[in-house]
Amino acid sequence: KNDKTIVGRFGTDVFVMAIFDPCGSDTIQNVYKSIRLRLKRPFVLSNGDEIFVSMTTGVASYPDAGDTGFIVLQNAEVCVYEAKDKCRSGIRYFDSELLNRFLQNFSMEQRLHDAIEMKSFMLYFQPQFSTKTGKLRGCEALIRWQDTEGNFISPAEFIPLAERSGGIIAIGNWVLNEAMMTYLRWRNQLGFSGIISINISAIQMKKENFVSNVLGIIRRLNIDPGDIELEI
Repeated sequence: KNDKTIVGRFGTDVFVMAIFDPCGSDTIQNVYKSIRLRLKRPFVLSNGDEIFVSMTTGVASYPDAGDTGFIVLQNAEVCVYEAKDKCRSGIRYFDSELLNRFLQNFSMEQRLHDAIEMKSFMLYFQPQFSTKTGKLRGCEALIRWQDTEGNFISPAEFIPLAERSGGIIAIGNWVLNEAMMTYLRWRNQLGFSGIISINISAIQMKKENFVSNVLGIIRRLNIDPGDIELEI
């Protein structure tokens, strides 16, 4: 702490630095470089162990990032999230585009949470044909999400968000169950004899109970495991 700089700890691994009237060696960039330089060397614990510390930094300035200290602090935190998402141990400066993108993602995350609770998804099925015979070999189940306003949200948008928030597990389990139930109806009512292909998130597959969940659905519905293909 000096006349222009105050450092405070806000959480387990969250520190806030306020720099007033930054200039010369007290500029944001100079302070950031000094800290990064120190973090290149290990910290030695009392038992002799050495540890390295990484740092992700968000920068927000008054009055561009807000007209109160609280809002400036909030926007600095937004910058930290952005820096973590892009590249850990990086730095991100506040701008209005970043804030708008964060608010859009936050809004979508809230809507996605509601959609998971209400199971507001649907499956489309894309036919797969054999290149050797030209005949239908099966279908691939593709998840679609139509929000409450009737807009279709691309899986390229909501799947990465679900993976980051942890919602992909609930979504993935719903897809597995719904796809296999649809396959069962096709088999029993239409005599369908092809395979059903289901996309699986790597995050979902790493869960300890993933295999038991899949086998549980297969056994409950009395489906031949050879008729199910899982794509990572």
